[in-house]
Amino acid sequence: MSRRFRFLLALITVVGLTATFVSTETAGASAQRRSGSTVATPKPPKARQVSPLKGTINVSAAASLTESFTYIAKVFKFLAPGVTINLNFAGSQVLVGQIEQGAPVDVIATADEASMRRLGNGNLLASDSFLFARNKLTMLVGKGNPKNIKTINDLARGDVSVALCALSVPCGKYGNQILNNAGIKVTPKTLEDNVKGVVTKVQVGEVDAGITYITDALAAANATDLVRIPDENNVITSYPVAIPKTVKNQYLAGVFILFLFSPLGQNLLAIHGFQRA
Repeated sequence: MSRRFRFLLALITVVGLTATFVSTETAGASAQRRSGSTVATPKPPKARQVSPLKGTINVSAAASLTESFTYIAKVFKFLAPGVTINLNFAGSQVLVGQIEQGAPVDVIATADEASMRRLGNGNLLASDSFLFARNKLTMLVGKGNPKNIKTINDLARGDVSVALCALSVPCGKYGNQILNNAGIKVTPKTLEDNVKGVVTKVQVGEVDAGITYITDALAAANATDLVRIPDENNVITSYPVAIPKTVKNQYLAGVFILFLFSPLGQNLLAIHGFQRA
């Protein structure tokens, strides 16, 4: 079966999958005349239609996709109860290393294109990669911004402790690019293996500030505040998704990827702060 034919089959399936989300009718009303008054007679709602899809897929995604993919997996499960989605979140470099070691992964979504190219260059992809979302970065500070951090230059102040991602991680590479764009040098108190490590350090007060993705700052809004980075210093990041050669259920993996590109999938990503690719 050709790749294009498999793609079309998966597209038909995912269209049907998303259609079931809106196919359940709410109780309607038909008007009847009784004793000169109008009485609404509700129609019983139809039983919820669900997709016949069945199976299990293992989805590995960058740490910055934790909240969005967890929610997307729940919606997918609602539409297709017969599907089990096992989620694995970590820094993109860790996820790539796991696939290189033969981990059974059906879908891989990274926070940068370089990590996906590493898999492609190693002949470890069973499909093309597709950009499904974009993101930006921001400064994350403690609730109420106790150190009064207003600009990126404040991260270089001697009284401000900073957490950054390690340079081997996409958020570390992007954070370093932002600091270079601003022409400042920051000596971080800690370097984290993924963006969630930076968020945690700020949340518990171990550092005064960090550079994270806007999506992670929004997810942590109850315990932290964000200070926006000007566009002239900021970076727009791209998120690719693909099927690695360690795939066990290629058809279902393709359906999940197409779901990400469906209007519903894109809206769910937007709710969590991602920009359309």
